[in-house]
Amino acid sequence: MQKPLVSIIMPVYNMGEHLRKSVPSVLNQTYQNIELILVDDGSKDNSLEVCRELAVKDNRIKVFHQDNQGSGPARNTGIKNAAGKYAYFPDADDCMVPNAIESLIEKFEKYSCDMIVFGYKMIFSDGTERKFNDYPNEVFTGSYVRQNYDIFTGDKRRWEVQGAPWNKIFSLDIIKSNNVEFPALRRNQDEVFVMRYVNSAEKIALIDEIFYIHYPNDMRLAFNKFPIDYFEIVSSLNGFRMEYIYSWNPENRQVLNDICSGFIQSTTKSMMLLFNPKWELSFKERYKRFKEISVRCVKEMPDKDYKSDSTMFKLMKSKHYFLLYIVVYFALRKNKKYIR
Repeated sequence: MQKPLVSIIMPVYNMGEHLRKSVPSVLNQTYQNIELILVDDGSKDNSLEVCRELAVKDNRIKVFHQDNQGSGPARNTGIKNAAGKYAYFPDADDCMVPNAIESLIEKFEKYSCDMIVFGYKMIFSDGTERKFNDYPNEVFTGSYVRQNYDIFTGDKRRWEVQGAPWNKIFSLDIIKSNNVEFPALRRNQDEVFVMRYVNSAEKIALIDEIFYIHYPNDMRLAFNKFPIDYFEIVSSLNGFRMEYIYSWNPENRQVLNDICSGFIQSTTKSMMLLFNPKWELSFKERYKRFKEISVRCVKEMPDKDYKSDSTMFKLMKSKHYFLLYIVVYFALRKNKKYIR
């Protein structure tokens, strides 16, 4: 009997130097019935040429090119052109372990589930490693996950269902039949996609086996990837969290608290990003943005009665904008990151 086709969708942006390592980790899987969809998202380096060169050598590779729109729309292009039963979304600068797909498909069929969350390993630039695989080897109903989402996400989550798509494998039929897409956000689009998918999933498995190796970016490089108007993304994400996570169980107080806490943390991050030297903001311009973001954070807080221990949010509510500015500035200076 023919094994089910697995669609592996990989967005590519300025990854020419990484593709010769990541693509073989896909093509050399012990499970061979795959299609690798490479979507070049308007790369400025030789990524598109490398993609086409690799496709000539293996007919399982499909290459698509589009103007730069972000990894979310690139993955959507891959979804539209995918023909498999399952969908998997690795990054172009990471690697899969050789038996990843074979093991995951066996478990998908064994558990008759709609989604599998699995372990991964991070290898940092200094060579240190850290494993993330504290999962229970258990299958949960989608209803249970949605009703108790505080267990699966948030600051004190027990198990991670939210987050990047590369430690999860999905049913392509559920994606297409429910119009599950990545939003056109420059950051955090993965989280929204997972929310939308979980909204339709009936069974979700969490397993502790490690099938993916992630190489995180240097913190300064990652800092530079965020746009100057990151708060607009934060605001949109807050809306998505209320639309999905909160609506699944409005009686779950911890979920609402996690949403509020996450909103404050992300708002603070949006303020820190304003100190990136590449924006060349004057004190006046930066301070003006601080005030605008503070006002909107307080106004858009999902729970107006939320009691926060955050010094940042207390300063926002009390309109101590200059002190807020100073606190953020010295926090960055103390860590000697991101600002000159």
